[in-house]
Amino acid sequence: LARWVNTQRVQYRLLQEGEYSHLTDDRIEKLNIIGFVWSVQEDTWDNRLNELKEFKATHGHTYVPASWRNQFLHRWVVSQRTHHKAFLEGKATWITEERIEKLETIGFEWKSKNTYKWKIRFGELRDFYNRYGIGPIPTTKMTLYRWATKQKKEYEKYISGEITNMDEERIKDLESIGFFDIYGK
Repeated sequence: LARWVNTQRVQYRLLQEGEYSHLTDDRIEKLNIIGFVWSVQEDTWDNRLNELKEFKATHGHTYVPASWRNQFLHRWVVSQRTHHKAFLEGKATWITEERIEKLETIGFEWKSKNTYKWKIRFGELRDFYNRYGIGPIPTTKMTLYRWATKQKKEYEKYISGEITNMDEERIKDLESIGFFDIYGK
């Protein structure tokens, strides 16, 4: 049966490519009626997309953690980000504009979870400044204090051309709340 199924897929692919095929329109219709899967890769990709939609509906984001019970979904999400980056850089990749569009339709976050965590800490810092005014963060707020100190160091790395997670977008975010008024540039 497996050999026969594979033959149908090969013949269908030949037909799609304009090559000679033994597969007739009648056979295609009959196979479609029973839900025949013409492309296992497409079917798997669509299934993972549906799993991601369910995940987002429950959790509000598309950052599937490595510890998530569905390891296949986590690896698939990481793979989408990797291949999207290659696509943007003009490198060879299997991700298509259609797949990118499907992911963007559900609000897929292309940047890594590090960006998500950074945004959370940034929001805490913004809220702190809104509540207490712009000024040094007391050591009683140790997590926020350490994060702000790290941002200053990451900014210094960025300026000196070292490898860092700091980028123009983060710098603009920090400038927008007066971060550099306290920590300097």
